[in-house]
Amino acid sequence: MEPLQLPRVRKPPARYTGPAEAHAADNIGEFYRPHFLAFIDNRPITTELLPFLLGYFSAEGLKTYSKLENILFRVLAYSAQA
Repeated sequence: MEPLQLPRVRKPPARYTGPAEAHAADNIGEFYRPHFLAFIDNRPITTELLPFLLGYFSAEGLKTYSKLENILFRVLAYSAQA
């Protein structure tokens, strides 16, 4: 098998992006992430898929983001009370 490569970046028409830079994935993971998440969203949870999902969503990086998210929500809730 050949290693995965990013597809050629095509510049979209200016009427879609305006003066902003168009987004382009920097690596393979970033490119395939939306496809992966769409696949998970559209597939029924089966006994084969469940262990994979539990492993994926309990990864250390996601735990760190979850902690950060909780801190931000607490700050927002505290700010709303003040």
